[in-house]
Amino acid sequence: MLNLQRALAIAPPTRFFAAAAAILLVWEVSARSARAQATERTAQPAHAEVAAWIEKLAAPKYQDRIEATRRLCQMGPVAREALRAACKSESFELSTRAQQLVAVLDRQFFAGVRVTLTASKPSVAWDEPLSVVIELENTSAYEARVPLELGAAPAADSTTVTDLQQATAMVDAGDFLEVADGAGQPVALRLDDINEEPAINAMISARASAGPVQLLKPGEKASFVLAQFNRGWARFPLLTAGEATIRFSYVPEWPEDETFGEFNRQRIGEVSSAPIRVRVTRGAPETLSRSGRMAEIKVEASGDEYIAKILCLYDKPIQLNVQYGATLPFAQFHWMLSAGEEDRTIPGAEQSRSRLTDFAASGFSLLQPGESLELGRVKAARVREVCAAPPNPSTQPWRLTASYINLCSRAWQLDQQRRSAEEWKTMPPQLQSPLPSRIFAGQLRTEAITLEPKP
Repeated sequence: MLNLQRALAIAPPTRFFAAAAAILLVWEVSARSARAQATERTAQPAHAEVAAWIEKLAAPKYQDRIEATRRLCQMGPVAREALRAACKSESFELSTRAQQLVAVLDRQFFAGVRVTLTASKPSVAWDEPLSVVIELENTSAYEARVPLELGAAPAADSTTVTDLQQATAMVDAGDFLEVADGAGQPVALRLDDINEEPAINAMISARASAGPVQLLKPGEKASFVLAQFNRGWARFPLLTAGEATIRFSYVPEWPEDETFGEFNRQRIGEVSSAPIRVRVTRGAPETLSRSGRMAEIKVEASGDEYIAKILCLYDKPIQLNVQYGATLPFAQFHWMLSAGEEDRTIPGAEQSRSRLTDFAASGFSLLQPGESLELGRVKAARVREVCAAPPNPSTQPWRLTASYINLCSRAWQLDQQRRSAEEWKTMPPQLQSPLPSRIFAGQLRTEAITLEPKP
């Protein structure tokens, strides 16, 4: 979805001029030294040179038109105003190509911008928040377009950042950040459930159709703060001990054709920063999921009992609904036995609740990352009894699993409110009050344990 944001923000022109789009940033790359950039600004192409290449946009030979397109894109903003004038040319060929080139130039980001990253701390534990600042400086003589809402990000010294502010900044910058953990593995941007936060959901929907664009004037500097970079609502989790690296990179998309194929391989037009390194002194528990899974359940045999436990795999605390009943908003937990086509169930908890008034807003258990909670246990003798019960005891080996199901969450609550606002008003107060965030919602089932026949 985040890649969709950038793709839509840079809508492609025709195939021919899409090829030209990515060449724009060749004229200025942030990796150059300040001295080289200053030298380049004093060596701008002469107006006569720009005019000559513009005339060749209408040249009879295809290769001449391609070369003119290359050169004008390399000149970047230097050629923009002359191209705008060429849009009014009496030559249909010239005016058409000039209009398309102007559209290409007007859609490019970070042209002439030098990017530098800084971190608020040189080292952190995996669960200690870190801020990253993107420093921007327009080193060119022309305005640069930047796809970031510069005035909306929190200040570097801000102590209070709302989830919406934090998530907005991370979503806007996330496409341009390359993050690797202490083991050198790529780290993807992780978001909590957007369906639990209407404001964040609306922001992301808006970004998918059109992201922010601001202008940096020549010589202007700006800072963009990514608060709680690794621990916020939207984050790059740094879970592995070692040296994590963070790098800014903007690469135009090149068409896959014979003319420009080499540009993709060479990442021509890239605007990037030098990587910064942050040492993660204490990694997360090994049980935590690196892909964002929230929980799992396991069954273990202990003496004459089987015990089912749920384990938090998420990098933030989660809530578990431990109120059991037949229907929503209650959860369900039970044991399942199967042999061939035969299936049998053992209730895992008292599930007699059925009235909404029985539901308690306090009926959730908080589970920290890496912690486990016992869901229930069953005697081995009870399991054997159910396996041997008529009418058709199976001769095949029985397999035991445990199942936990919960669909009650803040996202479910908000959805019910939207579906029937009037009916929702008749619900008990404990259901109308906002439920906690990050309640596990879904179904979990353990791997099956094959039961040994009783000797």
